[in-house]
Amino acid sequence: NLAKNLSQNSIKELLGCDTSRINPLEMYLFPPEKGGCNPADIICRKDDNTLWMVLTPACDFVQENAENVLLARVTPLTEHELYINELKMYHEIPEAQRGKSSKVPVNQARSKVKDIVNNKHKARYRFLAGTFFIDDCIVDFQNLLHMPMVEEDGYRPICSLDNPYREEFLQIFSNYYGRIGTPDYAKDEVWNKIDEKFIF
Repeated sequence: NLAKNLSQNSIKELLGCDTSRINPLEMYLFPPEKGGCNPADIICRKDDNTLWMVLTPACDFVQENAENVLLARVTPLTEHELYINELKMYHEIPEAQRGKSSKVPVNQARSKVKDIVNNKHKARYRFLAGTFFIDDCIVDFQNLLHMPMVEEDGYRPICSLDNPYREEFLQIFSNYYGRIGTPDYAKDEVWNKIDEKFIF
């Protein structure tokens, strides 16, 4: 009962907060857990300050089978090419034309950025909400790196994803990386049958 009463939702209810939404801080463990690498750790490479997320399953660390650690690139949203390309559309419009005529491309660009934040752009990318210790970021499941464990000292930990977000990220990556491509079939005949039912 004590543990239940001290749960996040109970505290939110006590403070009059919305329990259907979370603060991004609730997604992370900061400072990160000590004791080497863990799944969904976000680490910084010391030589270039780039961020990476650990995607190696926990069992490999527990059984000491992780000679190499799989990392995915983590890029601040405002530095990611998806964001920059959409923002460039607006800046390429001559200043004299930045009126009603520019609303359509600007709204399209804004909509695409919102899709990225809502994880509706592509399965390849996953958005991470920012806090005081990490910016809003995009994790790229195609920009991967194998880090030998002997090079672990070349990285410093930033934070860790907490449960259940840790498990969610690993599952999403597993689903993305293990997907099977199948040829699509011609749907015209199906659409024609459906259209016939809606024609009066």
